[in-house]
Amino acid sequence: MIARPLIALLALSSLAACTERETVANGRALAPVDVVRPGATASTTGTAATASASATDRQFVAEAASDGLAEVELGKLAATRASSPQVRQFGLMMAEHHSQNATQLRQATAQAGVSVPPELKAEDRAKLEAMRNQSGRDFDRTYMRTMVSDHRQGIAMYQQQVRQGDSQELKTYAADSLPVMQQHLQQAQIIANQVGMD
Repeated sequence: MIARPLIALLALSSLAACTERETVANGRALAPVDVVRPGATASTTGTAATASASATDRQFVAEAASDGLAEVELGKLAATRASSPQVRQFGLMMAEHHSQNATQLRQATAQAGVSVPPELKAEDRAKLEAMRNQSGRDFDRTYMRTMVSDHRQGIAMYQQQVRQGDSQELKTYAADSLPVMQQHLQQAQIIANQVGMD
């Protein structure tokens, strides 16, 4: 009985913390997402604990957080720039699912005492900027090629965390995330074939 009010309270506090809400062309609103711009300062919460976290766990969190935020932002782009309805729908799903996954990652890192880096890695920023200059069928092919590649790499990274991570909370988070990531990869491969990915 206590769990429901606690979950509701966590959901409300999470919504209050979110800073952006974007509506896409088909009128569906995307889930609120914390978006931290380059140059923003990180919260000091967990900084001392982060210093004691293993290098493996810190690297995993940095990669997972940046990759997840990139998937959200790329999904938003796909929802507005893609020419294929399947690609637009996949983009919406990526934005929604990766927003939810970011919340799960923040919960796991809080339990593990690891802080989440406040911005995208340079590689993810460059990918996002390059995609902003595309639209239509070119965007469809590039986006779906990126989704297949990113999900293959993400699955390998999460599997490695399950096998070699030190924090049980992060290992559990990674293991729980893998089935959805594998579904995303399968869907991305199907859509990529439909749009003629090179």
